[in-house]
Amino acid sequence: MAHWLADIERLFTCDSTDLADLARAVGYDPERFYVGTLSAEEIEALILRPQPLPSGDRPFEIDGDLGPALAYWPLGPDRPRVFDCEVRLFRDQFALQEAFFRGDDLPDNLCAVLCISDNEPVLLPDLALMTPVLEILAKRTPVLLLIDAVVFDLRAAVPVISNFARRAVDSRTVRNLAEKDTVQFNPSTRRVLLGLAPPDLTNRPRDVAASSFVNRSTDRDIPSQSFYSESLKKLEAWLLQITADFRDKNNRPKRDDPFLRLFHNTCVLLLRVCNEMKILGSYSNEINSSLLEIADHLVACVRAVRNARAMQISETGYLTLIEVLEACDRFIPRKRQLYEAFDALGQLYIQMADPARAINALTAARSFSTASETVPTDVQLAKTSQLLSRLASQYRMISEVREAEKLLSEAEQIIANGWDRWRPSFDILAAITHVSDERIALALSYDQLEKAVELSRSRIKTLGGIRYSAARTPNFRHAEFFSKIFSRHRDLLQLAGQWNEAFLAQVGSTLLHLDRHGPSLTNTDKLNEVERQLRQLLDAAENCMQKSEGPSVIPQSVKDIYREYGLEDQDSPPDAVWATLRAIRWRLGPLLPDIVNLFGEREMLFDEPIPNDYG
Repeated sequence: MAHWLADIERLFTCDSTDLADLARAVGYDPERFYVGTLSAEEIEALILRPQPLPSGDRPFEIDGDLGPALAYWPLGPDRPRVFDCEVRLFRDQFALQEAFFRGDDLPDNLCAVLCISDNEPVLLPDLALMTPVLEILAKRTPVLLLIDAVVFDLRAAVPVISNFARRAVDSRTVRNLAEKDTVQFNPSTRRVLLGLAPPDLTNRPRDVAASSFVNRSTDRDIPSQSFYSESLKKLEAWLLQITADFRDKNNRPKRDDPFLRLFHNTCVLLLRVCNEMKILGSYSNEINSSLLEIADHLVACVRAVRNARAMQISETGYLTLIEVLEACDRFIPRKRQLYEAFDALGQLYIQMADPARAINALTAARSFSTASETVPTDVQLAKTSQLLSRLASQYRMISEVREAEKLLSEAEQIIANGWDRWRPSFDILAAITHVSDERIALALSYDQLEKAVELSRSRIKTLGGIRYSAARTPNFRHAEFFSKIFSRHRDLLQLAGQWNEAFLAQVGSTLLHLDRHGPSLTNTDKLNEVERQLRQLLDAAENCMQKSEGPSVIPQSVKDIYREYGLEDQDSPPDAVWATLRAIRWRLGPLLPDIVNLFGEREMLFDEPIPNDYG
């Protein structure tokens, strides 16, 4: 039995101060509070009078012809104050999505009613996957969603009414709505009214649109090949439209783009179809053709979803792609594509900090890494080595150090086998870097800082091998890659207290990072970036001189260059900025690794700038 103070607590915690709202909060009819004091017309006017629009990001209670419920009102400048909508019934979000892609004549001012269950209402955590079609339609016409479910998080990008109270006596409920009924929702009065509907809503025909993928005919146990062929063609057409939308957005949709969730729902249906097709002995040519086209669309879509950093949808996309590729592999080899899909899925799990699933995905990728290659190239060797490095990092995350060391030894052996043949390759050197990073991480996990520093020094020395390939085709992306390596080397040296060597690594990192800009006196953005990096280098020189126990010759020489060219002043001319950068290359070049000087060779074509011209 409820405590007698419960109703009083509800009154004090109610968001509204209106007497009618307070009455509803404790379960009473508002009209009882006015009986005997006001006429029936005055009572109705008071109950239906406009109230302030809902504010804040939270649902609010409503009432009306369909009984008590909860509503959510997303605030927006173009949102109408009163919704007059025409009802359309759908079994779930898949049926609504199918009607959208099929091009059904959905009315303007649509009231989509999702009749998910004919029995007790289902429980839903949120509405993210229920509303993408309505979000797209809402850009051109008002829409309203009525859903017969209990939703824990009612916030959505469209107006929603849900969590209807169960009433055994009154037959006017959301379950008795029919096609082409009209619903009027007035947020200011918190009321839902029905129009063009009989007083008794029971015993009327209700044509609830169901998805052809979910609710197929049950007169046969195994559907025919033609059924699956038609299903795949529909999904292929959906993916084609989604791919076109992503392409129009340069494959960089926003994270809240409704087409991302349309893609997720499409993948769910596609997974269902692919799993059901496994009972078939072989596929028809129509199914084979659709699967190949779907695989291409999935690759393009997943790339766009990754750009949006939608991790959960990306995971669904990769799992669907793998399922489709395995189906394709039954009639045409798809080993390389399966390797790439599993590898990408493993990297996604690494980003999601899920080492267990990352190990499973990367182990599957490993089984496909060389399955279809007879003579591996440098790129393939590098990919295999990097895959083993990533796998080792995940074993290290779960404290399986021996397995990690075993994988790293295997990766080093793969590199050694192709080193003599592919020595000039950037991809091989990048693979060496990944293995070295993991070796350093393992050493640090054992508190072996000196060993980690020596491994980092060895890696810097190995980078000289890039000279022969990069000298022919300088690549600024490579320079940024090496800049990050020098930056990590600096961090280790600082941790070990090697401040002078750490500063020299900082110089190498800065010069490689700035190599992509090239001297330009007119581009303000480039000039500001170069000046900012050079001033950070000056701060690093000051920090080194303060913390270093021995003589700091290199940091002092850098400070001298800044003073000679006038860059110590806050307002330095543009030509002084570029002259300072070139002078640092000239004077510190003999002390820097060859890889740093390689990317700065074009600067060395000019004589060292004369300080008197700039200071």
